[in-house]
Amino acid sequence: MNSKIAVGIALILLSFSFAHAVGVAPARTEVFYESLKETDIIFNVINNEQSSGKIALIAKGDLAEYITFESDSVYISSEEYQKPVKYKINFPVKMSPGQHTADIWVVKSDQDPSKAEGDILNVNIGVIHKLIVNVPYPDQFIDGMLYIKPALPGEEAEFTIMLSNIGTKDISSVKAQILITDPENQGVAKLSTNEIGLKQKEKSKIIAKWRPDQVQGTFKAQAIVEYDGGKIIVLEKGFDIGEPLLEIETITVESFRLGTIAKFDIMLKNTWNQDLINIFGDTEIRDSQGTIVSKYKTSAIDVPSFGRKELGAYWDTKQASEGDYMISVRRPYLGKLKEETYRLKVETDRITVNSLTGQVISDAPDSPTSNTWLFVLIGLVAMLSGTIVFLSMIKSRKQKSRLHQAQQEAVKAPVQS
Repeated sequence: MNSKIAVGIALILLSFSFAHAVGVAPARTEVFYESLKETDIIFNVINNEQSSGKIALIAKGDLAEYITFESDSVYISSEEYQKPVKYKINFPVKMSPGQHTADIWVVKSDQDPSKAEGDILNVNIGVIHKLIVNVPYPDQFIDGMLYIKPALPGEEAEFTIMLSNIGTKDISSVKAQILITDPENQGVAKLSTNEIGLKQKEKSKIIAKWRPDQVQGTFKAQAIVEYDGGKIIVLEKGFDIGEPLLEIETITVESFRLGTIAKFDIMLKNTWNQDLINIFGDTEIRDSQGTIVSKYKTSAIDVPSFGRKELGAYWDTKQASEGDYMISVRRPYLGKLKEETYRLKVETDRITVNSLTGQVISDAPDSPTSNTWLFVLIGLVAMLSGTIVFLSMIKSRKQKSRLHQAQQEAVKAPVQS
């Protein structure tokens, strides 16, 4: 078991360096099966680092026995950006319906590629070109995939169903209904797609759109695709509308005396349609000089969907004095971190929590507090100061102009005898 793990790790490490050096385009080729037919397939090896070397080709998978290469290896020079590779697949008389695959390993090696079968560490396994063969099902048969473009509340979410006719007959009508449910499996919306026809071997799509005006949360879409003769396939996928939000509704301190331990009751409000599990808060208190005087991590709680729950944080004020402080509360949830900062007014027998001064939402655990309002205030003061200076200059110029005009009129006036 240990030797297998070691081989796997070695393969991964070897593949990283080579995968950066070369690529393949296209990464996959999809064809339809035809009995006894010989099909030529071409892809390009991309020389990303403009290096020279021998490229070996190895076929793997359940189609490998039907694949032959023009040459088991090709040489690519530093002057070549890409090198075409051609291989053939000779289909057998019969194959079972469905998808069959083969992987074409693109291997950089100066050795015989056949050695890759036994001593796999003697080659650098790089990138893979995948071949997919669709063997038609009897009569009518559709394969589908559901894609969802999520949205914010008030925006339009788009549901796209990619369809492939992998049967032996054309299909005259394909359409779908999409049922949207919440985490409690309660219906939220029912959508209908457009209707299309689908010829044999053809691919196309049907689309439905939904504008969730006041709805946000995690949902599930179930697409019921119906085609000729009442045949159906069912596709399911989860998606989100908006982003999870866990707000601080209030922070209060009851029965406080300076020099004792203050308890902060932090009320959280969950506006998401799922419970938020294992939520805790990290509190940090700073004095008016910016010095950290207290740090505390609360116990973890579960906040129910669209519900409220209280966190408790503590501060030993034995060394504290009356005055102004700042408290920041960080709470990670669902891979994000939200931090809010409040102003504290500490008096002998009370602590008052004032308005929010900053807010930051970040994927990183150590994001700094936002100074947006401070920058806005500085900008407004600067604009106001500039306006006052500008108006003063205009007033000064007008006064100088009037004085100059008065002096000229005095010079022109006749002298009284």
